[in-house]
Amino acid sequence: MTLHDYRMYYENDYNHSKRLKEVFGVFNYQGCDYNNPNGINIEFKESHIYDIPEKLVKFACYEKDKLESDYIIFIYQNLIFVHNSKYVLNRYKFENKKKLAQPYLSTIRKNYIKRFDDLYSLKEYLDNLS
Repeated sequence: MTLHDYRMYYENDYNHSKRLKEVFGVFNYQGCDYNNPNGINIEFKESHIYDIPEKLVKFACYEKDKLESDYIIFIYQNLIFVHNSKYVLNRYKFENKKKLAQPYLSTIRKNYIKRFDDLYSLKEYLDNLS
């Protein structure tokens, strides 16, 4: 996938995809991406890589994601997985220079709290979390 291909998914320096912004509205760029009405902090991780095998798809998660968010939503194509951020990132040490962990899609597919196929039902579920 070329740089031009990525631009159709992202806008403004690769923040989040247009379809995610349409459903969830304005994102908070100082902390977590989305705060539900009950004060739950939610971080979104997306991957739009289609030209490699699924077993090589991974997501970039930083230590701040583990510390600041209550839930992390992993999105790959039409697969959406809701994870407890402390649980899914607890196995990583974040000892490298960037404090980065890169869980693979195969890891994300295990032990998720809930799985969705569309963003609208995800938003309804997240807004009801307390």
